[in-house]
Amino acid sequence: MRKKMLDWGNGGIYTNRVWKFPIGSISRTKDNLEEGNMKRQLLSTAMLAAALAAGAQTTAPSTASFDDRQTNAPAIRLAVYGDKGAPGARNFPPLLKDASDIKVEILDGQQIRDGALDRFDLVLLPGGSGKGQGDSMGPEGVEKVKQFVASGKGFIGICAGAYFPIQQGFLNAKTKDPRWRRGKAFLKIEFSETALKLFGEQYKGLQEVKYANGPVMDANISTNLPPVEVLAWFRTETAANGTPEGIQVNSPAILLSTYGKGTMLVISPHPEQTPGLRGLMVDMIRFIAGKSKAK
Repeated sequence: MRKKMLDWGNGGIYTNRVWKFPIGSISRTKDNLEEGNMKRQLLSTAMLAAALAAGAQTTAPSTASFDDRQTNAPAIRLAVYGDKGAPGARNFPPLLKDASDIKVEILDGQQIRDGALDRFDLVLLPGGSGKGQGDSMGPEGVEKVKQFVASGKGFIGICAGAYFPIQQGFLNAKTKDPRWRRGKAFLKIEFSETALKLFGEQYKGLQEVKYANGPVMDANISTNLPPVEVLAWFRTETAANGTPEGIQVNSPAILLSTYGKGTMLVISPHPEQTPGLRGLMVDMIRFIAGKSKAK
């Protein structure tokens, strides 16, 4: 299988041909839903073009505008995994208490195995232990998560939840070193041009974010999985407990990808626990949910 190169930076997709999309100048204010819808529509167009360029099967997009969907659609239905290996689930009800458009529910492994995800637009796996989350779900639950995403729904993994799709084989990435106890620190990250267009120019330049042993990743390592795009890079690092130095700087901090018909956002650090980035975490949930509802 010939490897296809994908780059959504600067508003375009590059495979064997160049695809260009008008971006325009949009001023962003907090919770500006109109702009957020336009940005989600832009990336939906880009990802559809990528699928067509790669020869993948895809379904026709809805003819309704994102504004119409926002007006007519019910609240975003977010499932957060909260069983063994997922203590970070407790952070999300308070984070989203003022987000009236997002309804959050904590699920355990048995509920996942029983098919509860069918009621939701996206699933979020929080901090804790990626292996512990897989163990408490069991093989049947893991498969339910993969099927959920492949059907066109959304996935967000944070820290341990970012290890999860790597360990379960549905993200085109790997960890650079098996020694994961790098420590806890506030590190600097830098967002890509695509991320700034999606979430706002206020995140331009180096941003400080809480880090707590999240994966240090190499991306796009396989031709058998969909390509990923880096939305942010680490620009500083921590290397405690005998972990190797030098491998975290300039490695991906946030990845955007697809699996089947679904969309995945994989986040190594903790924006939901970082002052100044909690609003970004809420916007990321809205973005992934918007792509799920558009299918």
